[in-house]
Amino acid sequence: MKKNLHYLLGLLLALVLLWELTVWGSVGDLPGAGAPIRRSISREAPLVMAFVVVGEVLDGAVPLLHRIGLDAAEAAFSPGFERISQDPDVATSLLFENTWNATHRFIKLGVWAVPVLLLLFLIAYARRPRQVRMMR
Repeated sequence: MKKNLHYLLGLLLALVLLWELTVWGSVGDLPGAGAPIRRSISREAPLVMAFVVVGEVLDGAVPLLHRIGLDAAEAAFSPGFERISQDPDVATSLLFENTWNATHRFIKLGVWAVPVLLLLFLIAYARRPRQVRMMR
């Protein structure tokens, strides 16, 4: 297991990162609440803003990912749309302090899972067993 741990962590990191980029790249196109959420994120959440910027490029290149991300973001954030449209300045606080459903919880967990998985991957990669070659 230790021999392949860095592969497993790398795959998990890639999947979580792809999910986060897909969802956050689509958040700006949410009907009614997308623009206030994006403005609030740009002021208050630099890691999520990086996901938004890279995700928009990815979602623009692959329309299927944009549709999947938009559906997931709408399912996760729709309980807060009314409050976000009333006071757009608290959008980031609403998104990260409340948990409205399981999809929302999964998206919030993924934001912090990416740097943790990256760190674990780097540690596992540095500690992977190496092949020893003897001189003949």
